[in-house]
Amino acid sequence: MRVRLAEEDDIAFVMAVERTPGYARVIGQWPEARHRAVQADPAWAVLIGEREEQRRGFAILRGRDTRRPAIQRIAVAEAGQGEGRDLLAAVIDHAFGAFGLATLSLEVFAHNTRARRAYARAGFAPVGFVPEAWRLADGTVVDDVLMRLSAVPPAR
Repeated sequence: MRVRLAEEDDIAFVMAVERTPGYARVIGQWPEARHRAVQADPAWAVLIGEREEQRRGFAILRGRDTRRPAIQRIAVAEAGQGEGRDLLAAVIDHAFGAFGLATLSLEVFAHNTRARRAYARAGFAPVGFVPEAWRLADGTVVDDVLMRLSAVPPAR
């Protein structure tokens, strides 16, 4: 899997992946205007994961210009096939290589145990817990787990 910076015509793909059934409960969704604003902001990076010239997923990084850069959102079009693991590895490599970041953080809904395990396997360690951090579209209030990875990720 390789990643590249998203282009304007990738917004529809990102939104379609976000709207995969069940994803709203684990990654959230943004309207098109928010995606366009984020893509235009140099403090953010929208990355598209590709394999064999086919878009497979995306990642949104925030705070590239701060001391606390973070993965805001990451998702693949088809879960359960190992592509999420490959996309996460490519995003980490890009963040520490091309972007030159020293750390990378993320917040994950506490109930998303599958993602928490994947992040831990990639070297992210829990560093905090925020109770009742978010209200989902269905009204459910969820907790957040804060995780961080240092500049030298473990060998994969």
